[in-house]
Amino acid sequence: MTEQTIKYLEDLKNGDTFILTKDSPNEIYELILNLKNLGLLHKPTKFGYACDFKNRKYLTKLIELNSWTDFLNWLDGQNSDSSIVNNFSGSTIGQVNQSDFLKVEGTNIKQNVGGSTTKPKKNYPILSKLIEYFWPLIISIISGIILLMIERGIIDIGF
Repeated sequence: MTEQTIKYLEDLKNGDTFILTKDSPNEIYELILNLKNLGLLHKPTKFGYACDFKNRKYLTKLIELNSWTDFLNWLDGQNSDSSIVNNFSGSTIGQVNQSDFLKVEGTNIKQNVGGSTTKPKKNYPILSKLIEYFWPLIISIISGIILLMIERGIIDIGF
């Protein structure tokens, strides 16, 4: 990586925003897009890129390694070094039993299981979205029908 690229990475790590343009150097252009694709950068503005505080350690490591390939290899190692296996068999709501080789000490969890007397609500997200979207149209049609019925004398409002 060039000195200019390292300077841009240092600025991003320190909280600055980098404006990516077509005039940006190719190395930094590709690097910024790759970091965005990995989820390490976000776009606070249309052309600006910035780093969240939680992702600063990745930029520090990239600067330290000074190589995109070495950084990707290191990142792959970070994702596979630790593995936690959760055993969900025998678990109930609010309780997760971890696999035996991860247990440090046993924990007893007391649970009060009571019957539910209410039926769960059915969720119809598409229908609710349609009603929400067409609600003004539905109200207009109903109002129009009522006014038409009043005009034709079908409904007598008694004035």
